[in-house]
Amino acid sequence: MTTSKSGKKYPARLYEEEKCPLQTQALDLSDNKFSGTLEEQGLCQLKNLRELDLSRNEVIGRLPQCFRSLSKLEVLDISSNKFSGTSPSLISNLSSLQYLSLSDNEFEGVFSVELIANLSKLKVFKLSSRTSFLQIENKISLQPRFQLSVIELQYCNLETVPRFLQHQKDLRLINLSNKKLTRISPSWFLENYPRLQVLLLQNNSFTMLQFPRLLLNQSMQILDVSSNKFYQGLPETQRVSFGEMKKTHESFQ
Repeated sequence: MTTSKSGKKYPARLYEEEKCPLQTQALDLSDNKFSGTLEEQGLCQLKNLRELDLSRNEVIGRLPQCFRSLSKLEVLDISSNKFSGTSPSLISNLSSLQYLSLSDNEFEGVFSVELIANLSKLKVFKLSSRTSFLQIENKISLQPRFQLSVIELQYCNLETVPRFLQHQKDLRLINLSNKKLTRISPSWFLENYPRLQVLLLQNNSFTMLQFPRLLLNQSMQILDVSSNKFYQGLPETQRVSFGEMKKTHESFQ
C-alpha cells in the first residue's frame, strides 16, 4: 500500500485496482508519495496515453520495458524520483514525444544522445542526476532530427557544450548550470542562439565575461551566470547591457 498526499491509501497497482479507463489520454500522478517499482502491467495497458506525469514521487528502479509500446505518448515526465541505473534506452521507441524530462533522478553511466536523435517531434528535453556518475556522450554520429526549444542538462559532468547543440537553431531556454564548463564564454551562447530568452549558467567555472555588442538587440530576458569564477570588471558598455536586461527581466516577471 502507498499513501498519497491527501491521505488516501492506494494499492501498488493503483491504475488497475481503480479501473483507469483504457481510453485515458492524460494521467497526472505527480506530487504524491508513490514508491516502489513500476509494475510491468497497468500503465502499459493505456495504449492511448498521450501525457504521463510521474514527477515528484519516490519511484525506484527502471522504467518497464513495456513502456516502449506507448507509441502515442507526447509528454513523459518522470523527474524528481529515484529511478536509477543507465538512462532508459526504450525512450528511442517513443517517436511521438514532444516533452521528455528525466531530471533529478539517480541515473548513472553515459547518456547517448543517439537515444533521442530520431525523436523528430521533441521540443523539450531535461536530464540531470543526483549522483555524480552521469555523463553526456559528446560524440554523435547522427545529426538529431529534432529542433529543441528547451534544453536542461544539469549535474552531468560536462566540461564542454555537447556537440548536438550546435545543430539546434530554435532554442529559447538553455540550462547548463551546476557543471564544469570552462572553455567558452557565456557570450558564445548569445551569438549562436539569436532566439534565446533564458540562459542559466550558474555554478560553473567561467572566467571570462565578454558580451557581444548585439546584446541589446537580442531577445534575452533572463541571464544567470552567478557562482562562477569571473575576475574582471565589467566594461561600461556591458554595464549598460545589464541595465537593459534588468528592465526586461522585471517586465518579464
